[in-house]
Amino acid sequence: MFFIARMISQTARFFTLIEIHPGAKMGHGILIDHGCGVVIGETAVVGDNCTIYQGVTLGGVGLNKGKRHPTLGNNVTVGAGAKILGSFEVGDNCTIAANAVLLKPLENNVTAVGIPARAVKIDGVPIPKKESNMVTMEHYCMMEERVKELEEKLHKLENPLSEKEEKSQD
Repeated sequence: MFFIARMISQTARFFTLIEIHPGAKMGHGILIDHGCGVVIGETAVVGDNCTIYQGVTLGGVGLNKGKRHPTLGNNVTVGAGAKILGSFEVGDNCTIAANAVLLKPLENNVTAVGIPARAVKIDGVPIPKKESNMVTMEHYCMMEERVKELEEKLHKLENPLSEKEEKSQD
C-alpha cells in the first residue's frame, strides 16, 4: 500500500502545506495549529495530545538507515518555527519555544528555548543561571583595576633594566 499512502500524503500536502511522511507514527489528539510549513519525517513518533504550530520540522540528521527522526512524548507543545533534529526522545509534558533548535533529548516536564535549545525550566521552576558565565560591570571594573596594577609593576621592572642597559653602553 506504499503507493496509496504516498498519494494521500502528497495530496494532503498540496491542500494543507503540511508534510507528514506516511511512515511517521502519530498519536491521538494531535493539534497542528496553522500548519503551513510543518514537516514530520519518516521515522518520527508524535505522542498523544501534542500541539505543533506552524513551520515546525521534526527532521532527521544524516542519511543512515533506521531511526533518524525525533520521538515526542505525550502533551508536548512545539512553538512556531522550532526545529527538532535527530534521533532522540523528548519527554512528556515538554515545551519547546518558538524558533528553538533542539538537538538533544529532554527529560519530562522541561521547557527549552534558544539555538541550540537549552532547558530553562523544569517542572515549571526556572533553572538559575550559572553566575560563573556572567561578566557583570563589577567584574569588568575589578579586571580593569588589576590590569592597571600589573602595568605599573611591569613599568617599575622595566625602568631599572633600561637604566642598566644605558650604563653598559656608555
